[in-house]
Amino acid sequence: MGLPIVNLLAVGYDRGNETDADLLAFYNLIRAGWNPAAEIRALDRIPQPSGDSGLFARWLMTHPDPGERSRTVSAELAGVTLPAELSDDSFAFKSVRLGLDVLPKPKR
Repeated sequence: MGLPIVNLLAVGYDRGNETDADLLAFYNLIRAGWNPAAEIRALDRIPQPSGDSGLFARWLMTHPDPGERSRTVSAELAGVTLPAELSDDSFAFKSVRLGLDVLPKPKR
């Protein structure tokens, strides 16, 4: 986990960049024919920040709170009309979802 996150910290992306990236992902999912609600489920799996001062806590300094990210994408979803042909049951979609399902669930 270490090196890619260290690289992100060094590049200097900020929370606004991460919000933009979340919204770009949202629209890219639609363009790819996938239901963007899956992005919300993925964002909901990111653990909430704790009092930890380690690498993960430093990563969170450049990223919006995971709950805020989920709410931002949810608000975007509420404001658009999705094409009827979006898929959330294709083989490719199920493969990605299975990959997300094996990630540890956040502690609540």
